[in-house]
Amino acid sequence: MFKLLSDVVLAATVPADWIGIRAVRDASRTCAMRDGHPDANRWHLDEGAMVEVLVKGQFGYSATNHLSPAALAAAVDQAYGQALAASAWAVHRFTPAARPKATGSSVCAYQQGLDTLPPERLNELMIKVCHGLQVSEQIVQTSASAKSHDIETWFVSSNGSEVYQRYCQMWCTGGI
Repeated sequence: MFKLLSDVVLAATVPADWIGIRAVRDASRTCAMRDGHPDANRWHLDEGAMVEVLVKGQFGYSATNHLSPAALAAAVDQAYGQALAASAWAVHRFTPAARPKATGSSVCAYQQGLDTLPPERLNELMIKVCHGLQVSEQIVQTSASAKSHDIETWFVSSNGSEVYQRYCQMWCTGGI
């Protein structure tokens, strides 16, 4: 991903003072049970990029949900046009110093989402929660769900920034 983003920044044809691209990939999984019966079992992938361009002291922004060189280049061009248009109305002028070079990575220690559990084990756990909530005959409905997000972020800029971040979020709920 770093190579793709860096190649787009290097190939940009706009005369910008600074260009930054942040790409994000979010893979999520949801498992839900209602009264001990499957209600949802989904896997979803979201990805896209946010582009930021500095021109004549102003920032312009654009985004795309396609991580192809052509789509990213079009987003750079659009952000450039916005920054250029905004420069005529500037209240404050920024310099590239507003976006200093940053490098590094951050990866969470715990990276085990729902994908690490076999589907039958996850369903078994959700059924167990539903049955555990059925503590009285007055309870007419139980539900249990689990959801995880595995989120990766890459950032590159024309001043040599290169930052990677990955973290996993996971939560479970049960209700009556």
